[in-house]
Amino acid sequence: MTPQPWSRWTHREKGGEYSFLTVAHGIGEDSGVDFAYCLGTDHNTGATQALVCRMDTWHEIMAPHPTATSVYHERMRELEGEGEPGVLDIVDIEDFDLEL
Repeated sequence: MTPQPWSRWTHREKGGEYSFLTVAHGIGEDSGVDFAYCLGTDHNTGATQALVCRMDTWHEIMAPHPTATSVYHERMRELEGEGEPGVLDIVDIEDFDLEL
């Protein structure tokens, strides 16, 4: 199963936090092989670093980060907080007094 974009992962040996970006198809000798591309932070230096690994070894190398949450659910919570009070409530047609 392919990880969700921007999901957070930890390298099983090196540690650190990585965000899964995308999958790219290999070319040449690697034709037919899919590769995962990630961005992470070196936990010793704080430097941003890229990580590329074969998708067929992804779950051997990476584990879900302990603080990982769904990016979709985080964004939905943000959007709910941006609405004005009562905007997300369902309005009943009986609440309106219209004169024709």
